[in-house]
Amino acid sequence: MSNLFTDALRQILADHCSTDVVRQIETQPDPHTLWDQLDESGFANVLLAESNGGAGLSLRELFPLLELCGQYALPLPFGETIMGRALLSAANITCPKGLISLSQARMVNGVMQCNAVRGGSVSSHVLVCFDGEIRLLSSLQAQRTPDIWVNGRHINVESRTMEAGANH
Repeated sequence: MSNLFTDALRQILADHCSTDVVRQIETQPDPHTLWDQLDESGFANVLLAESNGGAGLSLRELFPLLELCGQYALPLPFGETIMGRALLSAANITCPKGLISLSQARMVNGVMQCNAVRGGSVSSHVLVCFDGEIRLLSSLQAQRTPDIWVNGRHINVESRTMEAGANH
């Protein structure tokens, strides 16, 4: 079964993730064309149960798909989005549209901060585990400052911007 998924993803990446596209997203973060292709294909939901609109793949079956993302230097937090959607679904939290980054968070003077977020420049949300709860933070409402990571950002999110929380 995973060969069907691998072949389909390989074709999408070959068609839509050229070196020029990768460079363009890294210099001027606008992932919409590439992300739309991946999202419409359903690959962001491959870990979700079929009853939840996914493919019900295991982590073992996911691995070749993640390898392909590396081979094509996919400049999006796609693996993180796949995992984030699976975690949110397991916690009965509605999955948002858009890319999801994963990060650690800390509170500094009443402000939740996520530092060096991989894909932070293109993600619409950041998923964190903080004080034993899964929290989904909106990147769109975050204060973003440059970081030393090539395609990362510090994201400072005030605690009132938390969209969802569930015990983990």
